[in-house]
Amino acid sequence: MTMHLSSWMEDVQGYLERTGMRPVKYYHQLGVLSPNVVLAHMVNLDDEEVELVLQTGVKIAHCPTTAGCSATA
Repeated sequence: MTMHLSSWMEDVQGYLERTGMRPVKYYHQLGVLSPNVVLAHMVNLDDEEVELVLQTGVKIAHCPTTAGCSATA
């Protein structure tokens, strides 16, 4: 499965407002993250989300010229 996630800080804020969690943590809680998942862009991760990506074997595809390269949280 491939999906865009955390490309823009506004995306992260939306997850925080709707779920009370940052995006990667939310999908981890749902049991979605696995080695069969590719997350595109992923430029706005916190340390906990980086650890979850590493632990679950999620793959990241990044295209720096199209991602919302705002400051990371």
